[in-house]
Amino acid sequence: MNSTNPGRIAIFILFVMTALFGGCQKSDRPHLESPVSLDINLIQSQSMFESSLKSRAVAKGIAFSIDEAIREDAVLRVLLKGGSTPADFLVVWNGLVKESFPMQTSMVIFYQGKSEAFDPEKEVEIRINLKKMLPAAADMSNFYFHLLNGSADRKITLHPDGVTTSN
Repeated sequence: MNSTNPGRIAIFILFVMTALFGGCQKSDRPHLESPVSLDINLIQSQSMFESSLKSRAVAKGIAFSIDEAIREDAVLRVLLKGGSTPADFLVVWNGLVKESFPMQTSMVIFYQGKSEAFDPEKEVEIRINLKKMLPAAADMSNFYFHLLNGSADRKITLHPDGVTTSN
């Protein structure tokens, strides 16, 4: 006779639900309703990040490209084409880390400067202090960094081995 233990089924269902809903994303900081400034050009905000994904494909007349990303220890150097000065760019991080192997995190880069100062041919380098985002991370080379363009529906990904790919 085959008997089923209801306690075993409940534990199995609880395990599956935990794996499906709780195991994919983690934040070093609790969910924050209002944006938090982590550095001079870096903001953590889940709501700003999500709203930017919806609006970034809308043409605004100012478009830059993300040409390259280079990780140097705990600093991410991002090479852009189009802009004016590094201070005119803002990076918005959603605060989430996907706990895959290697781990992954995403951010959106926006141009916040004056439209008359924007030069589409100018090369600009911005620097993102990764320790401000991920203070508990010992080795930044164990991450994929997805850099989304705030002016167009494009992104590049910096892989753990230092290679960048784009879509």
